[in-house]
Parts: sequence; structure tokens; C-alpha cells
Amino acid sequence: MKVKAMKRDGHNKKVVLGFSGGVDSTAAALLLRREGYEVTGLFFEVGEEKSASARSAEKIAAQMDIPLLYRNVSQDFAREIIESFCEEYLRGRTPNPCVRCNPMIKFPALLRAADDVGADSIATGHYAGVH
Repeated sequence: MKVKAMKRDGHNKKVVLGFSGGVDSTAAALLLRREGYEVTGLFFEVGEEKSASARSAEKIAAQMDIPLLYRNVSQDFAREIIESFCEEYLRGRTPNPCVRCNPMIKFPALLRAADDVGADSIATGHYAGVH
């Protein structure tokens, strides 16, 4: 598997990685490190309370010695993703929430976090290619 971070201007090897602590994001963190990146994780909370998933991601990030940022995006997620999903479903359509979430929630949050830590790159564990 090959990993590639989306670079903004390429001045440094810092990357903010969408980090759930699952297999995909953990593997991406390991691969990015192997490529020489300084990885900071970003956990997106879509519920109102801190979840067991967030605590699990914190534990895994700590074991990997990766700083982990936490962002609660629950209000934006409910308004932009859940409400739209329900409206479309009630109209008899089969919505794909990721199509809306990626440009409206995930990537803007990753870019803001990259600005916060001075990273030129963002990454996720999704959409990996096997070569």
C-alpha cells in the first residue's frame, strides 16, 4: 500500500490526519511516519458527548505517540448531513452522506487543523490505493 498526503504548498513534512483510531487511520499514520511525516491526528466527534470512539482514538494515538486534536462537529453534522439525509430518504432517494460530509465538514476541519498546527498536508485513511 502506498500513502500520499494532499499537500498545500509543500514547505514542511507536517500532516494532519483524520484519525478515528480504526485500522484505516492507524495504518495511514504508520505509513505517513514511514514516509517521514510528522503526524497529528484529528478526531471528529459527530455526537454531542465525547464518545467511546474518541476515548479509544486517544488511547491509540497516545500509544503511537501522535498528538491528537479533538473537534466536536455535531451541530454542523446534524444540520448539514443528518437533516439532508432524512429529507432525501423521505423523498424516496438513497443519499450518500459522505458526498456531503467530505466537502462540508471533513476537509474544512482538516484544513483548519492544519493551519492551527502549521501543517502543509492533510490525509485520511480512506481512498487508499494498493500498488
